Amino acid sequence: MVGRIITFMMVLVATSSCSAPTPPKAEPVARTISHEQVLPDLKADDIRWLIRSRGIQIQACYEEELKADPKLRGIIQMEFTIATDGGVTETLIVQDSVGSPVVQACAKEIIGALKFPESSDSTTVVFPFDFTPVMTESTPKAP
Repeated sequence: MVGRIITFMMVLVATSSCSAPTPPKAEPVARTISHEQVLPDLKADDIRWLIRSRGIQIQACYEEELKADPKLRGIIQMEFTIATDGGVTETLIVQDSVGSPVVQACAKEIIGALKFPESSDSTTVVFPFDFTPVMTESTPKAP
């Protein structure tokens, strides 16, 4: 099956755009998609919007774990595949500096249940989730 790979780079509000030519359909090649680029049948903005629409659920899992470990913070980078029917067929944790199996499982479950628009190709997405507690007067500070 031919597919494509999308890597979301989220550093502040900037993203890098891919200047390389579109690879042949026979071999998927990792590339970075900026929010202005449109993919056949499936837009990067649509992917980003749908993930962020469920972000509060993933954040709730993190905040629950934060009660037990106030120093819990970091990034979980997920890779998942969107099938041509829009369903998520595979979710993998490719980086985890949070170190919470509960937050990992929660994120995988929520992302795995997403339904994207149908597409002519499968799409592999790499998406980082940055977990940082909101500092309040009662929040312990990390060392």
